[in-house]
Amino acid sequence: MWGTLRGLPRTRIPYQERAQGKPVNEANGTWKELQKFQQRRAQNEIYTVDIASSIFIGAQAASAERIPFRGRADEVFLLHFWPVVMGVYAPQVIDREGGSKFTNSYVLVVPDVSDLKGFVQDFPNATAQLKPELAGYRPREAVIALPQEGGLEYLHHLTRLAKGKAQRGDLAYSIAGVDIFQLEKQGNNIHMLGADQLSVTPSLLEEYENLRGFYSDPLFKRQRILNFLRGQPWYHGFDHLFSRNNCERFIGSQANWFSIDSRRGFGVE
Repeated sequence: MWGTLRGLPRTRIPYQERAQGKPVNEANGTWKELQKFQQRRAQNEIYTVDIASSIFIGAQAASAERIPFRGRADEVFLLHFWPVVMGVYAPQVIDREGGSKFTNSYVLVVPDVSDLKGFVQDFPNATAQLKPELAGYRPREAVIALPQEGGLEYLHHLTRLAKGKAQRGDLAYSIAGVDIFQLEKQGNNIHMLGADQLSVTPSLLEEYENLRGFYSDPLFKRQRILNFLRGQPWYHGFDHLFSRNNCERFIGSQANWFSIDSRRGFGVE
């Protein structure tokens, strides 16, 4: 939260007020806005308020053309709560020498809920199944090779519960898909590096199940995931991968997991 949605000092004030045991001033203002909304609705009018980027990714109080970014007060109120159910993932960056590192960017995954009652039941159970193993100081399952993998991981944990229901004859997914946002704090600004969306389909889930946990090299896994998301052959794009990195990354004693994953890939295919 501190590195993305609440990356700017002024957006952290509600959290700091709560930590100090003080009333949250933002709550009072929000309540007054809701009261105005009710009063205007009784007069067949819609009352709108500004939307902050801390509750709506990419929002601005006013654009460069000075166009205000506003929404219905009752709907803006609901935007305070979606971070409770978002998934958070850390992209792993691989340099030309094969070293890995993490930057200030994070991937946020937001569910597109289609069955609210089912989601309320499924989400706590899905989070309870997350494994505690670490990669450094991060949860191992939170380390991803590309932003879309974060969305696939979120779908994996949530839809795995649906398979158990299917055995009882009541298969139903509680979400239609996920929205994926990659945010990075650069100086005093929060930049959105990319956005994507994945829909829940049996073929998508099945293909990811076949890949998940099978490959260990980040570059190899990244290319395989991109290929199946784009509907391309499993070997597509590796020539460009080879041309952008040192050959020792793929051949010889330093190849490590890439050569092992390549052997696995050929064996499976």
